[in-house]
Amino acid sequence: ILDPNLGDHYGYVRGPFLNASWNALCMVMGVPILLWLFFRKRDASRLLWLLGLASIGLSLPFVFQRAAWFGAAAAVVITIVAWRRRRAFLIATVLLIAAVAGLLMPQPLEERIKSKLTNPANIIYRLKIAEVTSQIISDHLATGVGFTQYNQTLQRYGLDPGYTSHNTFLSLLVELGIFGFAPYLFIFIFLVVKSIKMYWQL
Repeated sequence: ILDPNLGDHYGYVRGPFLNASWNALCMVMGVPILLWLFFRKRDASRLLWLLGLASIGLSLPFVFQRAAWFGAAAAVVITIVAWRRRRAFLIATVLLIAAVAGLLMPQPLEERIKSKLTNPANIIYRLKIAEVTSQIISDHLATGVGFTQYNQTLQRYGLDPGYTSHNTFLSLLVELGIFGFAPYLFIFIFLVVKSIKMYWQL
C-alpha cells in the first residue's frame, strides 16, 4: 500500500485495493449497513460498528475523489429519508459532525478539498467521454462493441489512450448494447420499486 509503484492514487487513502475510488466505494457502501448494525445491536458489538463508522468518516476526506464524497452524501441522505424512526437523530448527528469538521479541519486539507471540488478538468474530461460515447452508442445501439472493448473503441473514435471509462452504466451500454444492458438496468429498477413499496408498508 505504501509502495508508490503499486496501484493508483499513491498518497491517497486507497486501502487494500490500491485504488482510492474502489476503496471509497466500499466504504460508502458500508455506511448504511454499519448504521443499521449500530442501531440494531444492543450489546458491546455496537462499539465495533461505531468504530467502523468513525474510521470511514475520518478516511473519506483523504480519498480525494469527488464521486466518493457525493456518494457518501447520497448514502446518508437516502438513509435519513428511508429511516423514519431514526430520522431526527441522524439529522442532528450529521449536523453536529459537519459543524465539528468545519471547525477542526486543517486548512491545507480544506484547501485541497476545495481545489478538488472546483477543478473543472475532471468535469471536462467526463463530458468529452460522454460526447464520444453517445456517438458510439448511436452506431452500435443494438449489440454494442463487445466485452472489454470500450477503451479501444474510444481510441478508434479519436480519443487519446489516456481516456478510460469512469461510468459503469455507459461502459455496459457501449459494450453490451441495448439488449444486453436492459436486463442489468431491470435489476436496479426492480430493487427501487420493491424498496419504495416496502417503505410505504412500514
